[in-house]
Formats: sequence, C-alpha cells, structure tokens
Amino acid sequence: MGVDGFFCLIRSNLEFCMMPRWFFSNNSLDSFLRKSRRFNPDVIGVLAELFCLAGSNYLSFIRNPKEKANHLKGEIRDLVAKGLGNETAEMSWAHYVRDIQLKYSVELDSWTHSEWDSVSHLTNSVKQLKTLCDRLQEHKTRWVQISPAQYDTIKSEYEKKLHNGEITSRKKRSNAGKKRKRRSNAGKPRKKGASAGVAARRRRRKTSSRSLCLSHPGLVPTCKIPHWPAHGPHAVVDKLVASDCAVLVPAVLTVARLR
Repeated sequence: MGVDGFFCLIRSNLEFCMMPRWFFSNNSLDSFLRKSRRFNPDVIGVLAELFCLAGSNYLSFIRNPKEKANHLKGEIRDLVAKGLGNETAEMSWAHYVRDIQLKYSVELDSWTHSEWDSVSHLTNSVKQLKTLCDRLQEHKTRWVQISPAQYDTIKSEYEKKLHNGEITSRKKRSNAGKKRKRRSNAGKPRKKGASAGVAARRRRRKTSSRSLCLSHPGLVPTCKIPHWPAHGPHAVVDKLVASDCAVLVPAVLTVARLR
C-alpha cells in the first residue's frame, strides 16, 4: 500500500506480565534505525513502560520544585494558546484587551490566580500552578465568547484609556526621534578568551539537560532488568540513568533525570 511503520505494545500495570513488544512492517527499517540512527527499541520500550507504570505522570519524574513549576507553566502556556481555537492566534498578555478581547471577541474565564499576568511571571507554587493546569485541562478555566454588549463596553473603555494616555497602542522607544549610528565591529580587537567562553557556555547547555537520552549505549536493555515490581519504576529509571549522561540525540520519548 506504500506505507511502512512500527509500533510498540507495553503494559500499564504490574499485574499484567508482558515484555515490551515491537512490530515493524519492514524488518530492514528496524535494522536501519538500529545501525544508522542509534535507535534502540529495547531501551525505548523499557522507558515507555516505566512511564506508564508510574501513572503516566511526567511530574512524578521531576524532583526539583523549580523544574516542576517550569514544566507546569509550559503546560499552562500551551493550553491557553490551544484554547483560542485559532492556529494563527497568539496569546498576548501585555495587550490582552486589544489583541485578544477586541480582536477575537473572547476572554479567559475563571482565572484561578489573584494576579493577572504572563504565565512566566506567576508564582512558582507547584500547588497553585497544578490547580490552574488541571482546570484548563478540564475546561473549567476556558475561553468564552463575549456578548455584543460586553464587546462595546470593553471597546469604549479601551478607547477612553487610549485617549487619556493611560495606555498606548504601541510602546515608544526610549531613543525615538534620535539618529542611530550603524554598528560596526570592523577593526575592533576581539576580547581575549571570548571564543573560548562561548564554547564553554555551549558545552554547559548541552550537559545540563535534564532529559535522558533513550539511545545512550550505557543503558541496560529490557532483558537485564528482571525485578521491576520489587524495586519500583523510579528505582529502575535511577539505575538506567548514567552518572554523567549528556543528552544530544533526539528520541521518541524522554523521561526526566532523577538526579
């Protein structure tokens, strides 16, 4: 039929006994991925199974509160943007009235936080962020249509504030009206150690990743872990993680490092 593919079957509870099983429509595809792309189905199957056995909850694999808060903020940001129902629409916190309410005739109802601000500026309280994220997933906090009467009221108030100078349609540059010089680095000596500093920062960014590379050769394959229920999913993942494993290879599934 002109279509090839693969899939994996894994268990989701400890009562059911089954090893992760992969199915390829073309055996040469399996060979190509293993040899050419460092694709290890055994490792991916183990990690996917452990994730499901842990309740399919990504937060359970994150132990740092700040990282949990950042993860929840990312989820909230995606849910808010997705709720607009328009692929080209982008959430605007700074100009919410102009870019959202007046443009799309909608407003975000049942916001749980006392402060109305960008998700990045919200408190890092995991409990409050989890509450907001759950309400967005359950559609309790959602986008609702504004009635014509509400739209006229919001528009008149916005135009009044705009006329009085309380708000601006566009932020004015601090150097507006001044002639700016063209930047030129020609002839300027390069700072000593500048290139080395850039390279060092790049290495730190690579090695500070909190994800676990699924195709890392140091990971233990499925057949070497016979006692999953006794140790628990988190303990098994802890054993799988190499001490200084840098994540540089894209993978089908990533699980947060437990260290």
